[in-house]
Amino acid sequence: MMKNGKMIAKAVTGAVIWSWTFGRALGTTILATSQLLQCVQNGSSSLRSCQERLVVTVTVPTGSNLATEFIEVDPIRCVNTEDSSCPNGCPSEDEDCRELVDPIHLSLTKSQVVANYELSYTQSFNHKPMEVVMYTGTGGSSPICKDGANEQHPTCGWYTDVQTGSQVPDSQGFCCPCTFESTWGDTLGGGSPQLARGNVDCSLLSNPLFLSGVPASAHCMNLNTLWHAGYNVGRAEIGYSIDVLFFNKSSSQLNLTEEDHRETISVTPQAPFQLSSDAFLSLQLLGDLASFVSPPVLSEKILLIPTPQGASPQEVFDGDKSRWMLVDKGRFSFTGAECDRIGTGFTAFRTHPEKCQRPAGTCLTNQISDLYDDDQQRVSAGQTPLYFLSQWGTVDLKPPSDGAQAALSVPLTELRHSIVVLNMVADNLKFVINRSPGKIVEAKVCTFNQHSCGSFEASTLDGYIIITLQNTGALDAAYTVTVTHCTERVLPPPTAQHVNIVSQSTFQLGPLSTFRVRAEDNEASQRRCMVTMYDSTGVVLDTKDLFFNTTETNMTEIPQSPGERDGDPLRDPRSSLTCAERCKLYNIICNILQGCWQRLLLFVLIVLGSFIGACAATYLLLKLATRTLAGSITSGLTPTEKQPAAGRPILRGTYHAQEKHVQHLPSIPQEPLPPSRSFWNRHFHSTGTRPSAPTHNIHNGWGDLT
Repeated sequence: MMKNGKMIAKAVTGAVIWSWTFGRALGTTILATSQLLQCVQNGSSSLRSCQERLVVTVTVPTGSNLATEFIEVDPIRCVNTEDSSCPNGCPSEDEDCRELVDPIHLSLTKSQVVANYELSYTQSFNHKPMEVVMYTGTGGSSPICKDGANEQHPTCGWYTDVQTGSQVPDSQGFCCPCTFESTWGDTLGGGSPQLARGNVDCSLLSNPLFLSGVPASAHCMNLNTLWHAGYNVGRAEIGYSIDVLFFNKSSSQLNLTEEDHRETISVTPQAPFQLSSDAFLSLQLLGDLASFVSPPVLSEKILLIPTPQGASPQEVFDGDKSRWMLVDKGRFSFTGAECDRIGTGFTAFRTHPEKCQRPAGTCLTNQISDLYDDDQQRVSAGQTPLYFLSQWGTVDLKPPSDGAQAALSVPLTELRHSIVVLNMVADNLKFVINRSPGKIVEAKVCTFNQHSCGSFEASTLDGYIIITLQNTGALDAAYTVTVTHCTERVLPPPTAQHVNIVSQSTFQLGPLSTFRVRAEDNEASQRRCMVTMYDSTGVVLDTKDLFFNTTETNMTEIPQSPGERDGDPLRDPRSSLTCAERCKLYNIICNILQGCWQRLLLFVLIVLGSFIGACAATYLLLKLATRTLAGSITSGLTPTEKQPAAGRPILRGTYHAQEKHVQHLPSIPQEPLPPSRSFWNRHFHSTGTRPSAPTHNIHNGWGDLT
């Protein structure tokens, strides 16, 4: 036996009172009712507090936010007695006995269904890391570019840790000085700007012999002032509440106060059982029927929440959530060691390969700002965003409280039925449904955020259905709207929509994340679907044709081919290409890099041979000119002057042209001159006797030449 109360239920009768098929509107539905004798065992040998109770199982759909249906209960005359009977009324000595005379009304409502995703902080990510270029050397602010790991004052400076004050590794950037190749190309012409990341002018002519330092560019990674807090997104947990309001005409019944003749009890997935204050009614949530559409799977995404400097957490949570972003985890670098990802760090920027031969900005693409700008353009064009939370509707954030972590709440508009069990002290019940006329005021198809209406691009998900309904009756009522009978190759919404509308008011359905239409082909065409409005009993109230156009799908343009290009078999350039195919003979840099030493030697020999040949030709021309001049002088002498020096006396004296005075000296025998050792006499021999030049001195009348 159990010490605590143990409930023994004896089924008396059971019957399915009301069960609706699809023909009925998708409102609250009674699945089954049954009467039973419920007793409580408290550990003694006898059973006590047995009562006749009525058990009702109902379904409550999404969108039941108004009390448009209610249950009317005829209560048992006496409650809180041992056998639930008192033919003559409650005895005066029994203070717990209550007489119930008036019917009790119960109404069920359901809040907005949401998918709650638990959030756990992972790390913060910068909005847009930027590359800043600083020039050094000739024309720069500093003569030398410094980027060493041990530099106290590198050109870019250091980022420091806020808490420790230590230098952040690799935050000093990197230097790209002029190389031999870039200097050669810029000096002699033909150099490419892509050879230097910062497009540095490496010409020796523009920078006089690099006397003021080797030109270089320092490349620094600067962080934006805006950061985003990144959160891991957990699995979806369905959240909602179901409220039961019950009341009657007498406040003395149900132990209610004079000011409030009613009581409300609620159940949620976290608290699925509730009991009224006087134990008249118990409410139990059994669960949900499977939905036609599953909630979004966000566990492989990171939620990015912008956190401006100086903003408090409450200010961040209360901000515009439509521009918060959900991004796939594959786009992130959580270590900072990968380029072109959200979270790219200093190490990735400083160490990425061939960094000085790549354009500025390399390694810093695909950042948060890039995705944000892309989504802004899509929204401006009426297209569904890829990352903004607005693609899921009005998203909310549940802040952490009572030990629970923060959660992202995404509204679910798909039809979902919850099963609840009502257990009450009653003999029978009536199920009352409000029925009210209504009509379809307007039905149209628009792009995202109602940027434009009437048409959308085929084969996309950008056809949002917007329907305006009106309750023209005097009662609050429930309605069901369906979109069916679409033209060929048009997919309607996956589920119908259930709404409650206040009397004499209108209600706009959509735009919702799932209530949209899609064309399966890529054609520009006029399309049509039929919108049907049902009342709470499943009667068709109104129909309307939904006309819309689709524009041709904007396919990615394929570049035009220049023609047939069969090409040659692929070869390994290191093994198959010859040096003649790899490099021009005069391209010294290429021959050195490719190891073509024979061609390099051949080029040197050609240059050296050309130089020697030019020198020899110049020498020959000078000698020929000298010989020609000597021949001209010899042809102008007298026969006596042309005689050999050995046959003529050598005269020594002075000649005066005006006085005709000649002093004769004794003749001295002339020794023959030794043969010349000049290059000319050794290689070019005259065929005749080369005359010697006269040995006497000639006075020209202006002075003596001795």
